[in-house]
Amino acid sequence: MSFKKDFFSIMTIRLVLAILGFAIVTISARILTLEDFGSITLVVTVMSILVRLLSVGLGQAAQFYGAKDILRGSDYKIIIRKLLLVLIVLSFIVITLLDNYIKINLLTRDAYGIYDSFKYFTPLILLHFVILLYFLGKRDLKKYAVLSLIPIIATLICFSLYSTLDSKLDVVMLAWYVQFSVGAVLGIFYFYRKRSIESKNIREVVKYCYQSYIVSTLNFISQKISIVLIASSLTPSSIALFYAGKSISEVTTVIYGALGPLILSYTSEDESGHKSKDLFERVSRITLVLFSTIALIIALFAPILIPFIFGDKYSQSADILVILLPGVIFLTQQRLIENYLYGIKKQVNIVYIHILSIVLLTFGIPFLSSLFGLSGAVMAITLTTLTTLLTMMLLLYITTRIKPISYLFATKNDYHLIILIFKKYLSRCIN
Repeated sequence: MSFKKDFFSIMTIRLVLAILGFAIVTISARILTLEDFGSITLVVTVMSILVRLLSVGLGQAAQFYGAKDILRGSDYKIIIRKLLLVLIVLSFIVITLLDNYIKINLLTRDAYGIYDSFKYFTPLILLHFVILLYFLGKRDLKKYAVLSLIPIIATLICFSLYSTLDSKLDVVMLAWYVQFSVGAVLGIFYFYRKRSIESKNIREVVKYCYQSYIVSTLNFISQKISIVLIASSLTPSSIALFYAGKSISEVTTVIYGALGPLILSYTSEDESGHKSKDLFERVSRITLVLFSTIALIIALFAPILIPFIFGDKYSQSADILVILLPGVIFLTQQRLIENYLYGIKKQVNIVYIHILSIVLLTFGIPFLSSLFGLSGAVMAITLTTLTTLLTMMLLLYITTRIKPISYLFATKNDYHLIILIFKKYLSRCIN
């Protein structure tokens, strides 16, 4: 498949996924109290951080070598399988040993019961995460679509039990149980049912895991730690208000969700590097235009959108959304640069930028939230993403000599291409 066909396919999958995911957030926010919604959001966030820590870079390696398997056949798949089984066993052990540490240091007391019910699903999430990235890297989009969408659809079906269960929190927790389980079952079915070609490249894969682990984990933590820090500085209700605004802001990331992985996949395939450089520059310019336009529209309608979607109790989230949107734009541009650096195997130096991000958030959120409450915490997030984007741009220039002007400022041809892409996309959707 060509880049455009891959983009349209992944864009469609990500768009449907975003709509279904947003429906889950909206339903949960409406039927739960602010405190319960904040607590379950905190637990799921902590579990996602644990998955990244326990994956030790295998997710990124699966995506990278999935792209290699397009050219060489499935000679890396057997290695991913073996390493994944080892990690699943280790994750059960680690979750058990660190139970008290996780509760005391990462959760509020209100979230302890939810975490106790969810914690042993963490290995299943890890399995689904790695397998999903392998098929994304390989651009096997049919399997990627099934693995992405079916667990979310199963989750929504569970909400139909709302009238049969007494506890609203029980309904939401059951929906998450089903999502975790269905994702793991589908992953096993697609990934382990057929034999693969034996490979002797296990050292190569392990080395890439090691190189990618610290960078990718710190990157993920820097994106997710804000919820943990808000929980420690403010209240579960503040988490709920923040997450409602965040879920709206992430509409812009649907486009990145299609483009970012393709940048990594095509860059990994391109041995010369010339085509991937041109592709990165054009995609980055176009993405910035699209993100900025969508963000402006969302900001204008935020005071109407938030109460309409989540209810009047979330009205404060409109102000949070407006402050957060520039940070989302900064973050997505930063992640595009990261995907390009991953593709050319220059990801190791990114670690210092993510350390900077975590340090700024760790000190910035408590400080500004003490002055301005939840709005101050969100200001700290936006300022941090701006700082790390500028630092990432500097690293890109030092590493590749690619100047910011080549990937930030759209040309006349870029605007023509944007119009053409949307015309073709709408035509494909209609037909």
